[in-house]
Amino acid sequence: MFNSNATTVLGILVISLSLSYFYALLKEVKYTLLERNPMFWLNAGFLIYFSSNLLLFFINNSMFTKADEVSYLVWGLHAIVNFILVIFFTIAIWITPNQQ
Repeated sequence: MFNSNATTVLGILVISLSLSYFYALLKEVKYTLLERNPMFWLNAGFLIYFSSNLLLFFINNSMFTKADEVSYLVWGLHAIVNFILVIFFTIAIWITPNQQ
C-alpha cells in the first residue's frame, strides 16, 4: 500500500520551501535573467510537480482502491506532470549560469 500521508507531508514541505526560495530570489534581485539560473528551473519544476500532485497524493489510498478508468486518467496526468518535471531538470542541467 502507498503511504499517502507521508507523501502529502512531503509535498507540503517542498511547496513551502519552493515558495520561500522564490520569495528570497525576488527579494534579493541578484539575477537579471532568471532563465539562466539553474536553481530557478529546479525550483519551478518542484513547485509545479508537487502543487499539481498534492491532492492526488492526499486521496490516493481512499479513492483508488481498485483500478478503474478514473484512476488510469489521474495517474496518466501524474505521468505527464512527471515528464514536465524531468524536462525542467534537463533544462537546469543544460544551461550555464551567468557569472556574476
